[in-house]
Amino acid sequence: MEHVLTLIRLQVDMLHPVTKSEEFVFLQKAVGYMHNYPGLIHHPAEEMISERLGKYLPDSSPLRLKISDEHKQFNILETTLLEYLDQGKKGDKGACQLVKELGSTYCAEQFNHMECEENEMFPQAVKWLSADDWLDIGCKSNLDMDPLSNPAILKHYNNLYDYIMSTRLNLEIH
Repeated sequence: MEHVLTLIRLQVDMLHPVTKSEEFVFLQKAVGYMHNYPGLIHHPAEEMISERLGKYLPDSSPLRLKISDEHKQFNILETTLLEYLDQGKKGDKGACQLVKELGSTYCAEQFNHMECEENEMFPQAVKWLSADDWLDIGCKSNLDMDPLSNPAILKHYNNLYDYIMSTRLNLEIH
């Protein structure tokens, strides 16, 4: 997810008012991936982790609420960004600027969100959740359904996957 977000950020930064419609396709696939994997599979699993954590650490409510609210906000941002990308693909020159602005905001907020989870929520979850909790979360979630690792779904994301795998860039720009 971090690599895809970095690619989105790089693509957004390269957009300009005369961007050709086909240049929006790669960006659409990357944002679509973020909408369809983290939004529908990864974030719900994190919500389960958060709910379990609340049973052990009731004082963690503000953090858990913040993370849950951000998940909902990302869904809205991704939907809007996909609409702007579609408009740009159809030749709407104003959509390019909207994609640049919203795309930059989206990426920054996602990176901050991931950092918060990695530094605050996940360490608490590792400390407090039992092996049975993790097993139950794993059974109830679809975390193994990442489209970039599923050949049947991968066709839709082929150029995104190929780009990530072929570049092997150090994508640590946030």
